[in-house]
Amino acid sequence: MEGCLPHTRDAAATGFAVIRMSTYEEIFIRAFYRGVIMLEVRLFATFRDGREKILFLDSQEYSCAADILNHLHIPAEEVAILLINGRHSKPEAQVRDGDVLALFPPVGGG
Repeated sequence: MEGCLPHTRDAAATGFAVIRMSTYEEIFIRAFYRGVIMLEVRLFATFRDGREKILFLDSQEYSCAADILNHLHIPAEEVAILLINGRHSKPEAQVRDGDVLALFPPVGGG
């Protein structure tokens, strides 16, 4: 199925409409066509240091949010807000195919 989605740089030559998409969108779409269900993990503030701001992970490898935190080497006590599909959750919360996790560290300011 690799041939189903042309790269944007080859699109004009193949007659497909040129569609500009981010690397993240392209990864997700290619995984979808390969039958891999992904989790989307969005990192904010200092959690982005040394990491991408959006990650796509194979959902079959993680059963709860704590598994993802361990994978990213983020201690649970450093997470101020953990959202799963826009709802406040705890690290013990189950994750499912297609879920979107958002991780926020404590943020100071005035």
